[in-house]
Amino acid sequence: MEAGKYKIPEKLLRRIELACEETVINIASYAYQSKNGKIKIECSSTSEGFEVTIKDRGVPFDPNKAPVDLQTNKPVQERSVGGLGIHLIRSISDESSYSREGDENVFHLIFRIR
Repeated sequence: MEAGKYKIPEKLLRRIELACEETVINIASYAYQSKNGKIKIECSSTSEGFEVTIKDRGVPFDPNKAPVDLQTNKPVQERSVGGLGIHLIRSISDESSYSREGDENVFHLIFRIR
């Protein structure tokens, strides 16, 4: 992505990159259940900020409905693996939505310029 083309503030760009990285890692780790698959990322600039749509044809999964148990009352060594990426995505994006369109998971993220 060429950030200069869209005039994205550096702080916003870091949030977008981190949310996209976490989303793609989750798709690669879980959506295709050890099979090869494709991920499509669409980006667009808006008057208020930036939008990202990430699509895959993996197992249906709505990250907005996934429970996140951060287990903050336990030492790090005793916590179960997983869940932090979804929490992070929810925390750094301004809005997120999910839909299943045909055989595709469609995850839409909105980032506003603050």
